[in-house]
Amino acid sequence: MQTQDKVQFWNNKILGWEQTRYAGNTEGEAVLEKLVKGGGGSVRNRLHIAADLLRPHLRGKTLLDVGCGSGLLFHCLAGCGAARFIGIDLAPAAVEKARTLAAQTLLEPATFLSGSACDLSLPDFDIVSGLGVLDWFSDDEMDRFFTRIRGKRFLLSISERRRSVSQFLHRFYVFIAYGWRIRAYTPRYDDTASIITRLEAHGFANIQVIRDRRLSFGVLLHNLPRT
Repeated sequence: MQTQDKVQFWNNKILGWEQTRYAGNTEGEAVLEKLVKGGGGSVRNRLHIAADLLRPHLRGKTLLDVGCGSGLLFHCLAGCGAARFIGIDLAPAAVEKARTLAAQTLLEPATFLSGSACDLSLPDFDIVSGLGVLDWFSDDEMDRFFTRIRGKRFLLSISERRRSVSQFLHRFYVFIAYGWRIRAYTPRYDDTASIITRLEAHGFANIQVIRDRRLSFGVLLHNLPRT
C-alpha cells in the first residue's frame, strides 16, 4: 500500500476509531463491531496501563509517541513533569486535533508532527512509545523504526498471535469491515518471541513482557528501568 493511501486510510479512520475505542461511544455500530471491540475496554486499558508504566520515568524527559492520534496518551500523563511531549501520526486530521487539544489542556509543552516515524527527521527524545503502531508496520518498516530508536528506552505494544475466541472475532471483524477491500494493509498478529529477537538484533536488551487479561491478546514490551 502506497504511503498516500495509508495517510488517507488513517485520516478517514483514526478519529472515529478513537471515539469508539477510547470514549466508548458505540452508538450506531453493528453488533459484530460492538462484540469485537467490547466497548474498547482492552484498548482503554492499554492506554492507562502504559501511562502508569511511563509516568515514573518522565520527569525532565522528552517522550516521543508514535501513532499518537489526537494525543490521548499525553493527556493521561498530564502533570507528570515531562520536559516535552512529541507526537507523530500519519493522519493530518489527528495531528490537527492533537494540537488544538494540547493547547487547551496540556500542562507540558507538546509538539505534533504529521508523517511516518520511519521517514521523518526525528527530534531529540529520551523515551519512545507506540501503542498499536507495530501492528501496522511491515517487516521492513519495523526494522527501519527499530534502527531509528536504537539506544532509547521504549514502551511498545503488539497484538500477540493466539488461538482465542477474541482474536478470531477480531480477525473476522477486520475482514468484514475493510480487510476484504485492502488485504495489503491490515493489522498483523505477531509471535512475541520473534519481536523480541528482532529488537535484540537492533541492540536492545533487558526487554520485559507484560501480559494482562485486561489487554485481551495485546502485549506490552518495554526496556524501562525497574522502579
